[in-house]
Amino acid sequence: LDAGGRTRLAMRGRFDEKDFSVQRGEVEAMMSTGAMTAAASYIFMAEQPTAGIVADTSMVSASAAVRITDRWRVFGSALYDLTNSNLHKDSIGIGYDDSCVTLSLAYSETRGTDIPNRAVTVKLLLRTLAEGQVKTNIQ
Repeated sequence: LDAGGRTRLAMRGRFDEKDFSVQRGEVEAMMSTGAMTAAASYIFMAEQPTAGIVADTSMVSASAAVRITDRWRVFGSALYDLTNSNLHKDSIGIGYDDSCVTLSLAYSETRGTDIPNRAVTVKLLLRTLAEGQVKTNIQ
């Protein structure tokens, strides 16, 4: 459901081929107003041991970006694991956009695993030419 490009509601799902039970379900809402864009979503993933999901899992996520000038923006996101009651991942960054180039620098941290992961990512997009990213883990 799209209300004129400024507000959007989406629902996605993946179902079992035999009994049509929900294997993954997602509900997402997004809103854009002026210099700010924000989104929130709920995600359900059924147990799938072969994919590393050992129990049914529910998560909520939120993200936002604020344009601080016509070309610069700051952004951030968080993913909270409702099943285990912990912040699973968060990130913060800054980006530059113009008609030819998008460049961003972001710091992210993943928790709730045996080895927490901290990373810095640099992304470069040259419109109509190429896209690339470099990510390095911080220990």
